[in-house]
Amino acid sequence: MMLRLITIVLLIANAIPLSVLADPIVDGDCNQVGTCESKIDCTVYNVPHDERNCRACLLRSPKVCFLSNCTGGQCIQEGNDPFCEAQKAAQNSAYAAAAGQQKAACESAKAAEKATCEARVAGFVASCRVAKGPGNGDAYEALLGNNSLRRPLPEDVVSRLTGSGFYHADVVENISVSPVSATDIVPNAFASEPTGFTIGNRVFLRNYDQIDNLALKFWVTQVETSMMFSEYGVSTLGKVLNDNPQAIFSLISEKVAKSCGVLGC
Repeated sequence: MMLRLITIVLLIANAIPLSVLADPIVDGDCNQVGTCESKIDCTVYNVPHDERNCRACLLRSPKVCFLSNCTGGQCIQEGNDPFCEAQKAAQNSAYAAAAGQQKAACESAKAAEKATCEARVAGFVASCRVAKGPGNGDAYEALLGNNSLRRPLPEDVVSRLTGSGFYHADVVENISVSPVSATDIVPNAFASEPTGFTIGNRVFLRNYDQIDNLALKFWVTQVETSMMFSEYGVSTLGKVLNDNPQAIFSLISEKVAKSCGVLGC
């Protein structure tokens, strides 16, 4: 009995595949690539099953012998041997118990492996963001989604931008203006902008009190930047600005020069 239990434990252990989880990877924006799902399959077991035949003669006819001649003794009732069936049931219960123990151990190891992987991911993402600094892609979304004060563009600016028909009113009027607070993380692409910058449909001013004293060219630049964010999306354009901001700024400058040629700024 003990030998059979040892055999089943070894068979089950050998049937569990080794983990193929690799170290987690983060991309250039500090996002996790792939998942921490373990490849271990805890449901596949090569579990033996006692299939012994317990069929036996349960009752024989009386055997009568006279001198050297005997009659009777043949089987008159067949059935399953209760002792054999009990041994068979006990053996299969032992197999099932061993399999259950191994499955539980496998599931526990699988869960622990996933938790360890997720902890590594969190560590790598955190390290990536620290190394990348405030210019990572999350800064764009964070600024765009903060709850700081916001107001429309100055009325005279809206009038000049839309009065000539050069910009659609629904585009200009959808842009709001907010201050840059001391706790805001400014993306590296805009870190050196002295007056302000635009992310999505929000203009962020370093000196909010100067909102009514800024040149028209500044507002044209912000509108063109907002339109570019609208065309490409905050995430996509944010990635390009992180990698090659001058390429975007040059393109915006060309658009601003063309617009100011019409608007006289």
